[in-house]
Amino acid sequence: MKSSQIGKLAEEKAAEFLKNRGYQIVERNFRTKSGEIDIVACKDKTLVFVEVRFRSSKDFGLPEETLNRKKIQKIVNTAYRFISMKKS
Repeated sequence: MKSSQIGKLAEEKAAEFLKNRGYQIVERNFRTKSGEIDIVACKDKTLVFVEVRFRSSKDFGLPEETLNRKKIQKIVNTAYRFISMKKS
């Protein structure tokens, strides 16, 4: 299976996980010049921005350990852009 197919499958599982916990999926694969957010979800009037990470082996640490400062800043900038675009 190609890595892009694995990524899509991981995003599907993440979306299903969120739905099963009462989140509404607002948008998937939101893209701007500043970056991409895999899933935007909402629950109890709170927006959640989700970066889906998949590891085929547990030997490499936790998924959140793959996020560096630059990637986090890109997610934050893209989240701000999403909010500003949806307010209008």
